[in-house]
Amino acid sequence: MNKRYAYFDIIKFTLIFFVVLGHVIEPFINNPFFKSIYMLIYSFHMPLFVFISGMFAKYNRKTIKKYLILFLIFHSIHTTIKLLTNTPPETTTEILSFIFTPYWILWYLLCMAIWTFSLKFIKNVNIKLIVFFFMLSFLFGFIPINGILSINRLIYFYPFFLLGNLCGKDKEKFMNCIKSFKKPILIFISICFLVILMFVFRYFAPNINISFFYGKSHYSSLSDFFGRFIAYFLGIACGFAVLLIIPDRHRTNSKLKSFSFSQIGSRTLSIYLLHVVFISLIKKIISLITPDTGLLLVIFLTFTLIIVYLTSLPIFNKVLNKIA
Repeated sequence: MNKRYAYFDIIKFTLIFFVVLGHVIEPFINNPFFKSIYMLIYSFHMPLFVFISGMFAKYNRKTIKKYLILFLIFHSIHTTIKLLTNTPPETTTEILSFIFTPYWILWYLLCMAIWTFSLKFIKNVNIKLIVFFFMLSFLFGFIPINGILSINRLIYFYPFFLLGNLCGKDKEKFMNCIKSFKKPILIFISICFLVILMFVFRYFAPNINISFFYGKSHYSSLSDFFGRFIAYFLGIACGFAVLLIIPDRHRTNSKLKSFSFSQIGSRTLSIYLLHVVFISLIKKIISLITPDTGLLLVIFLTFTLIIVYLTSLPIFNKVLNKIA
């Protein structure tokens, strides 16, 4: 694994860590401190994740098939469990929504399959095309479609996928570009920007609609239109700041190579799909603990590291590949 690709895997490790941390924190976002952390995480982690995914994406039937098979298997399992533990849907609308609305995190698998398939018809990704889909996303927000096939998220995050695909055509050039900005002063400014943003979420915009960052809902008012603009701006600005902060040099101890950040970052799919199994258990454990903010933060970080480590074990990655 050369230095250039180790850097991208470290980025993926960082992002999957925040994905898990965000889901661990989610039940406690009534706490203003944890809500500010949660909003900061959601302002950049999925836009940047989709961007990195786009960098390495190319039309490939096996890849598309893998995403679809994993989606159908996990979606079927969830649908069956939900059907057995909840009141069955009755109306046609409820049945269609029940069947065709991807479970929680599974939207990403379906979208990746569709985005990757779209590259068969897009021979030349360019800035004009990316701007077009950004504008299309703004307009699409007026259409009242919620949940079905994750169409809203499909459109919302697609520009980040295309932007990543454009930058991924020459990864060395992209790396050199990022490296040219990796000046101590700019890294310091990036850190300050993220910290200040968290304080803005905490003290100046505590009532901001978190769903702006989900990209899954249509507009309920004109303010939601501007909310999407802010979400896009923060997705790009915060994503760029994170790219600057993450070091581009990586050394591994040969004895611990299988558990290095870059190796774990190469197994993000197993972490993404399996970490939700632990979330319910962790919620019950944390509910038994005195809700001290400092203690909870330490517990959240500890549980997140444990979950990321366990779900990144090579055995899970091998099983998912065999299933697909």
